[in-house]
Amino acid sequence: MYKISIVFILISSFSFSQEGISYASVDSASYSDFVKADFKSIRKLGKKAKNEKIDFFYLRMRLGIVSYDKKKYEYAVIHFEKAYAMNPAELITQEYLYYTYLFSGRVDQAQVLAESLSESFQKSVGLKIKKTESIAIGFQDFSNTNISDNSARNYLDPSFKRGDAVINGKTFGINITLENRLNSRTHIYNKISVFKTNSMGVEQFTSTPGAAATATNPVIPATLASLKEVNYKNNQFQYNFGISRLTKGNLLLSAGFGFYKTNTSDLLVQPLITQSGYPINPFGSLTYKEGKTSYNNISVSFNIGKRLRYISPSLGFSYSNLYNTNQFQGEGGIIYYPFGNTHFYGKTSFAYISNNEVHQSVFTQKIGFKITQNIWLDGLYSLGNHSNYISDIGFSIYNTADPVLSNLNVNLHFYVKKVEFILGYSSQNRQAHFNQYSSSTVYSTAYYQYTNTNFLTTIKWNF
Repeated sequence: MYKISIVFILISSFSFSQEGISYASVDSASYSDFVKADFKSIRKLGKKAKNEKIDFFYLRMRLGIVSYDKKKYEYAVIHFEKAYAMNPAELITQEYLYYTYLFSGRVDQAQVLAESLSESFQKSVGLKIKKTESIAIGFQDFSNTNISDNSARNYLDPSFKRGDAVINGKTFGINITLENRLNSRTHIYNKISVFKTNSMGVEQFTSTPGAAATATNPVIPATLASLKEVNYKNNQFQYNFGISRLTKGNLLLSAGFGFYKTNTSDLLVQPLITQSGYPINPFGSLTYKEGKTSYNNISVSFNIGKRLRYISPSLGFSYSNLYNTNQFQGEGGIIYYPFGNTHFYGKTSFAYISNNEVHQSVFTQKIGFKITQNIWLDGLYSLGNHSNYISDIGFSIYNTADPVLSNLNVNLHFYVKKVEFILGYSSQNRQAHFNQYSSSTVYSTAYYQYTNTNFLTTIKWNF
């Protein structure tokens, strides 16, 4: 992009010299600040001129250019928009406004502007009208030591009659995301994900009661009469569709639909029980059966956001029937750019989830910043009961069998021409449970926590 020459600005500075002392002093002072590239001084002058209701094209251009050169893109946007409104035919103004939109992260606004201008302008900025924006392929490896650590845990109740559990282990997933463009303001997204999960079903029995286990003695007691373990592998499928539109008032409206096919397995037992509640001859009287359940569920989401000067607030609502339970969710968030550009940003959000009579909340904090021209880093921490929590209009969802209680995620982005490589790591604190039976039908639920470590690799092609 070429810069405005000082000759251009100097000539313009004389155009207001006959309009009065107030305009002349602002014109002269703003030109001096422009030549010195003094952002603080010209910004202060701009505020003073605004209070005196002094406004003209070259003042806006000088404010915009100095801000642009200092990478204060959010501040520059305002002044280039005003200058463009005063003189929309000026090519230099058009170009500065286009790149300011682009570098402040307002990509849709930049494209809308460019498509409204001449073909020669579009050619000069390298604009290409593409129906397919990008395609990404991601690989996810969710690992833990839950099965090896807890397959020998004592799941029996204090009187040691019966206990059972489903221990969830490793998950591996592949997803493909496609972004298309209907027009300059409308984008559509499609995502397909396939996961394979490993788990173990455990049943424990005793024929006679024994001493209760303690925290220091969690192993199965010697009185255990029967132990059954079965390994499972279940496939999960997820499809998401999303659409976003930037309105003429610069509201960003987004809607999403998701379909989730989830399979679970369990180990069931049908023992012969005496009146006292103990199984008769467990070794010969227990009948084990593998139970499998398949869920076909949906989610519907809607989000509205508005890009303001240094912040972008948003409000979203979702409904889902994951695991056949009606769930409603509301979430408010705000993205902020404290330095006036996208080189450093943060996002804070809070979600409230109502699941029948259960109420949950999730707090999320994200930050991202530019390390070098081609390397970015972002991190996210979320806290709360994430059970069936929906984010990104359903494209990210926490429909895990064991609820996530906290999540720490870090992503490193490498840009090589049109290809983006993303290396991700996350650590999740999850909550598992098991049942302890004091009779054939009466049981209580106990809980424990474990750590899930996730490695994510994504390759994205930007067309």
